[in-house]
Amino acid sequence: MKIHTILFGAICAVILAFSQNAKATVIPFTSTLNVSNLKGMETGDFGTVTVTLSGQTATINFTAASGFSFGDGSSAAVNLNTDSFTEAFVSESPSNNFDSFAFNQHVDGWGTFDLAVDQHDFSVHLTSITFTVTNTDLANPWATNGDVLAFNTNGFDAAAHIFADSTGKTGFAAEGEGNHHAPDSGATAALLGLGLAGLAAIRARFGRNLIVG
Repeated sequence: MKIHTILFGAICAVILAFSQNAKATVIPFTSTLNVSNLKGMETGDFGTVTVTLSGQTATINFTAASGFSFGDGSSAAVNLNTDSFTEAFVSESPSNNFDSFAFNQHVDGWGTFDLAVDQHDFSVHLTSITFTVTNTDLANPWATNGDVLAFNTNGFDAAAHIFADSTGKTGFAAEGEGNHHAPDSGATAALLGLGLAGLAAIRARFGRNLIVG
């Protein structure tokens, strides 16, 4: 069972002392949200996910492209390559309307993720969500940006709840090599596909493939 600790604050520094073998990576890992199966918007840049590792603390930033935003339940969700971590919320934009962290949260169509950020104020859509995760598993330190995320049991490691600002259309997105299913009855949104460019180069051992539709 994964162990979680929550620390809240505008900027929370959560730094643990690890072995000298733990390596810091200075080049961020940036992925582009560029594929969807939402009718009329099958291609385009919907946003980016950037992972930056310093020691054993990873900063994960979801940034929406112009014309798109994040919101509602599972605004941003990740599955982590560790069994023990601490979480510190950093910021969101346009304002701090952050509701809560959710652990082991199911995202319709994409499975369960270790950590999700929820924003349930339907009047507010976010252009950016940034939070930090510190690996506290001393036996399995992260060495690169590509070590931070891992596939969930459905075969996905990142997901987002995306809104098209001009139409109000919305859907979930995920990156990975698994198979997704349509949301349960009552869900009105089509699923978006989340394409993370360059992932295979950084985490070649996983042989990642984008799954859409």
